[in-house]
Amino acid sequence: MKVSSSLHVLVAGFAAIAFLLMAPLATYGQATASSSDLRATVEAALLSDPRSNDMTSAQFQAMVDALTKQTQRQGMTAQNIGWRPQAQPGAAEAACGSLPSFFCNLSTAFGFAGGNPLIPIALGASAMGLLFVIGMFLHRRGHHVRGSLRALQEKVFS
Repeated sequence: MKVSSSLHVLVAGFAAIAFLLMAPLATYGQATASSSDLRATVEAALLSDPRSNDMTSAQFQAMVDALTKQTQRQGMTAQNIGWRPQAQPGAAEAACGSLPSFFCNLSTAFGFAGGNPLIPIALGASAMGLLFVIGMFLHRRGHHVRGSLRALQEKVFS
């Protein structure tokens, strides 16, 4: 009984030592794969820039090396470089508050953001007021309108 329990302890000890020796090698392999992925991502990003066509291959490789070292120093990964923001599904509803979607889309189309409809309503009212003033001006100076209406009536009904 004592021999088998000491044998179990010996096997467990060897397994622990083997694990402790192999763990750094596994993380080194991941770091190397991560480094090559990072280098490939940096290279792809540089190749997408049209200014990289003007560089010689030595300049290009030096730029890739420098940027890869800098990104590793900052702790960035290939996923950080390739990440693009995604639109969140409820972001439009949250931005417009309780406004109906038509008014929300209209406000967004004219560059207004948020759920406060006061500014778009005020601008719409001032535009209607301006149209009213222009209409009254044309009505008082009726010869502008009458002349065009008479010419139109003569063309249509003659």
